[in-house]
Amino acid sequence: MSVYEQNGKWYYNFMLYGIRKHGACKGCRTISEALEFEAEVKNDVSLIYRKKKDVSDYITLKQMFDEFIEYSKINNKTKTYNENKHRRDVISDFFGKNITISEITPADIERFKQYITVTLGDTNSTFNRYFAVLKKAYNLIIMNHRLNLLNPCNLVKPLKIDNHIMRYLTEDEEKRLLAELAPHLKPIVICALTTGLRLSNILNLKWSSINFDYGFIEILKQENKGHKKIQIPLSKKFKEELKKIGIKKTGYVFINPDTDKPYTTIKTGFNKALERAGIENFRFHDLRHTVGTRLVAQGADLQTVKELLAHSDIKTTQRYLHPVKENIKKAVDILDSF
Repeated sequence: MSVYEQNGKWYYNFMLYGIRKHGACKGCRTISEALEFEAEVKNDVSLIYRKKKDVSDYITLKQMFDEFIEYSKINNKTKTYNENKHRRDVISDFFGKNITISEITPADIERFKQYITVTLGDTNSTFNRYFAVLKKAYNLIIMNHRLNLLNPCNLVKPLKIDNHIMRYLTEDEEKRLLAELAPHLKPIVICALTTGLRLSNILNLKWSSINFDYGFIEILKQENKGHKKIQIPLSKKFKEELKKIGIKKTGYVFINPDTDKPYTTIKTGFNKALERAGIENFRFHDLRHTVGTRLVAQGADLQTVKELLAHSDIKTTQRYLHPVKENIKKAVDILDSF
């Protein structure tokens, strides 16, 4: 018999047209009810096999996310993979794991948008991250199973985000910040100010990536957000900081002495240093903006800046064309001279 009882619950287990199906007979209390439930499942499989019912009418949200999480485990970094599992859980709790993917409508996703931003009070960017996961999961299942199904996310717009105002350090702010940084943070910040590297690249920097003979730092394309291999000249200032750390041949450059592993975050220490220095509305990533702004202000051409910062699009680099306060003051001084 293809239905059976276990721990007071009924289950079906059969193979039809080469398709193996196994699951719970929900709500069934007797064998006759379980057999009726199984017959409905067999009918669905038969309709799919005979192309009278789309596979998407049978695939559940849980099954779709199982495939997505497996994809994420292989293709994403551990941090992103864990974040995707959390987002899957939030989405599944809202819609229900056993809802079929063809049942979710754009209107349902709009209600999810309301749930995240109003009920939970999270930011627009938080919703957009959940939305991106749901959209990617749909695209994967549609592609993998060649489903004749429109991704409902295609009919929903992500929420607008108020971007952080681009900040850069003035020379005075830089002096104040360096004076307030803890010893382990100073070389990290100097690295950022002399290379323009992202924080993730800095914290994952290895001694093997630094060529002291030829004087450059090499970041492989798989380690770079823009998927481009970049070589950055090693500045004298940063080289001096590396000497203070103690140059090695292997391992990570910046090691947390408490864990004997590379730092995963420096947010708390960096923010406290900013506070002591009296610098407001500033993030670590703004050190990268500082590099771009200073290079352009001193006459570096955009293509050079684009290559140094590993931008994939010149439009990103063009943000640094904004006039800096010092240049505005010089311009006014010129007018004064007349």
